[in-house]
Amino acid sequence: MWGNQLNNRSPAEKMGVRGKLACATYTQTQVYLKPLLRKLKTKTLPEDISDSLTEITRYMLDRDYIQVYGAHIYDLHKAGSYGNNFVIAC
Repeated sequence: MWGNQLNNRSPAEKMGVRGKLACATYTQTQVYLKPLLRKLKTKTLPEDISDSLTEITRYMLDRDYIQVYGAHIYDLHKAGSYGNNFVIAC
């Protein structure tokens, strides 16, 4: 859906600074999500990550975005680094 929206933009929008940034963000998001999706498909996602994603998803469904942010920051702190986690780019 997101990719289709990007493709349906006018050529002028695609070539502009915002258009290029949106495309770069989309590509980066695909790269970041690939390992997560692979682990979900093969059912090899570590339990702690699964629990965190479940908690974040529950908050999102409740539209409690402050709790989503808090849970995300807590999970990053708990893991001890930003580089070794599955990070979703916004």
